[in-house]
Amino acid sequence: MSVPAVYRSYDDPALALLANAGLVRRAAKVLAGGEVQGDPQQTNGEAVDVTVAGVVVRLAATGPAACRCPCPAPGVCVHILAASMWARAAPGSAGAADSPVVTAAVPAAETSGDQAADPLAALLESSSLALCREAGIAVVRRAVAYLAALDPDLPPTEARADAGRVVITVGERDAPMHFVPGAGLAGMVSGAPEADRLVVHLAALARVFAVNGQEWTWPATTTGTNEASFEAVHGDSLALLNSALASLLASGLSHVGVDDAERVTAIAVRLRAEGLPLLARLLTTAGGLLTELADRRDDVSERDVALALAHAWALAAALVAAPADQRAALTGIVRREFSDTTELELVPLGALWWTTATGARGVTIAVADRATGVIELVSSARPAGADPTFRQSDHVALAWGASIAHLAAGPFRLRGPRRAADGSLAAGGSGASVLRDPGSQFDEADLRAVAIDRWRDGALSTGAAQVCLVEL
Repeated sequence: MSVPAVYRSYDDPALALLANAGLVRRAAKVLAGGEVQGDPQQTNGEAVDVTVAGVVVRLAATGPAACRCPCPAPGVCVHILAASMWARAAPGSAGAADSPVVTAAVPAAETSGDQAADPLAALLESSSLALCREAGIAVVRRAVAYLAALDPDLPPTEARADAGRVVITVGERDAPMHFVPGAGLAGMVSGAPEADRLVVHLAALARVFAVNGQEWTWPATTTGTNEASFEAVHGDSLALLNSALASLLASGLSHVGVDDAERVTAIAVRLRAEGLPLLARLLTTAGGLLTELADRRDDVSERDVALALAHAWALAAALVAAPADQRAALTGIVRREFSDTTELELVPLGALWWTTATGARGVTIAVADRATGVIELVSSARPAGADPTFRQSDHVALAWGASIAHLAAGPFRLRGPRRAADGSLAAGGSGASVLRDPGSQFDEADLRAVAIDRWRDGALSTGAAQVCLVEL
């Protein structure tokens, strides 16, 4: 399969999964402006070099996700997108349009002979072991753990042929995945986080095989149930964790420094990459507390840090000791699953903006359920350095598509709310909306139902701040 033929299966929506729709539009303008030059027959090994606005992009035979660009932009940049658009419509490629500007994929019925006539059939004829070899043993083991942790009630995976590729939808995932025959696992695109992309893609292919009655074979080294298999994957990281904890306790928590906090956080990043998100989450929390302790923050004590480290150590020990068939419950999942619930009648109690020692910031909103009187805390947050539009404001939509000012105006009905598996109320959800009846006002009975006698009884821990209810 020639390089241009592979790229003809990546239309604009598929490219947007690797970047975003705005960057795809910019790339289309770069292409339309004649800033892309290259020869589709001038290959460099299995790749084609294309010049985009003075930058040389190397188009890989496995699709845009594997392309390389020397510009400083991270990930799939505008140069790679423009070069990919040029490649899918390159003059001289089999069946390509005469115009060098094409912004939509060619229908499957018009694809050239070197493209799969039935991409789904081509996928099911692929060797599962070959796909696993392409992924690597570490990714394969994480994919096996990922599948084991999936909700058994998750809707089945759907796969359909479309424009020379296979479009895969898993459960309630917002964006589909795209598999292009000939590009392999490396050529798959989706909106999954980059760190987890190969794991999610490989797991999705295994589910596609299963729903189509095709046998999927995992490498023998990943299907064993002995303890050595788990330790072979995570043993080094767990040893680093134990060494770090021993060093902290030996020197004394009152003497910790910023380097100690960074060491623990780095181990958390490594464990997340290995597919142990729950343990990584506990260590990240411990790292944040260590940073605050090193800064001599008055609201953090050695006892708080010791408890956080003890939780992490206990989970690590439980993971090693647990039988293989019970370990999935201790591993955690990267993405929380939500379910819709009935309409709620809520009374707003207050909101508090906060910033953690790691730079994450957010807002926690306290509401009371009118029917039960139960107080719930709902947080909307962003990691450090992410989403500059997320700022402290009472007039920006932050929860359920409504602003703090709108929520605080009085009791409201929340239609289409979503709850996580732990019962917590989510601040998002595409179908959630805030409704308020005309003339709806605070009722003294509503507030008395959640009133308190002492201030300290109203301190509700949010993990980043304390929200106190008004004392009546």
